[in-house]
Amino acid sequence: MPLVNVLIPVYEPNLDWLGSVISDLNRQTEKDFSVSFIDDGSASPLEHRWISEQLAAPFSLHRLDKNQGITNALNLGLAKNNSEFIFRMDADDRMHPNRIKAQIEFMKQNPAIGVCGTGAHRFGKQTSQFSPFEDHNEIVVAMLFSNPFCHPSVCLRQSSIEDVKYPDDVPQAEDYLFWTLLAARGVKFANLPDILLGYRMSSFNSSAANKQERSERFNKIQFVAYQNLFGPILPEQLLIGFESGLQAQLGINANPEGRWFSTTELLDHVEVIIELAQDKIELFGDEKFMRSKLHSQATLAGSWLRVKIKKNLPRLLGYREPRWMRER
Repeated sequence: MPLVNVLIPVYEPNLDWLGSVISDLNRQTEKDFSVSFIDDGSASPLEHRWISEQLAAPFSLHRLDKNQGITNALNLGLAKNNSEFIFRMDADDRMHPNRIKAQIEFMKQNPAIGVCGTGAHRFGKQTSQFSPFEDHNEIVVAMLFSNPFCHPSVCLRQSSIEDVKYPDDVPQAEDYLFWTLLAARGVKFANLPDILLGYRMSSFNSSAANKQERSERFNKIQFVAYQNLFGPILPEQLLIGFESGLQAQLGINANPEGRWFSTTELLDHVEVIIELAQDKIELFGDEKFMRSKLHSQATLAGSWLRVKIKKNLPRLLGYREPRWMRER
């Protein structure tokens, strides 16, 4: 049984892009892995023979009779897994040759960690760099407002995710809500700062939606995420913050209402979150740290200029494609 299983859902895959993924797999310095392809009902099914002609590692190919969405494809992949670690990868992304080895070494050295992601280079329709929080406490606080992982970069410890499935509450938010379910269970998180993944941005990414759609999705995701973390009954003041766009501003997200809240209003809302978190303080580990980070988030979100700079910094810096992505 291989130590690692790389889980790759596919739907109507671009074979040139998938060929690059397979090339990256063949170049991995760690060789103790297999690959699970989950074909989510493609009209032109992915062929076993095509894969076997290109991929050096052992693999399995599972097909769904009809397109059921990535959540079902991922859950089928989890159910079929028989390895100690599961690596996520998409059919159109890229992977550093040392990615699997680096994350496995980290997970072996840190047995308490259940989920480990990495930094990533976004390319395609947009170009930027994903520089994640590295420490568990920082990640869990960040989870209150945004997705702290680049999903295809993660390594999952099978024993930490046993009996937990990707939820389907909000389309294309299965990963973010999965993390909240795991956090509520006490799973520990980490990110490696190294850029070990190239994440393709396309018109199919949820980030390509318009401002109104992004705002509505954000509110739905936050509502479910907070229920997963804190229970089904949420304070009315928190829900008002969701509806008004205050929570969106705290998460530095689109607010179609056009209102900009003051730092004082944001800090008042943060106190509601802190009161909630105090009943689940084991999730955050250090209460003083959590308070400090949430107050800093409110201060940042209250400064329009600083937020504007933060949102546009990747574009202004013009991140170049890493060298390893140009070598096939």
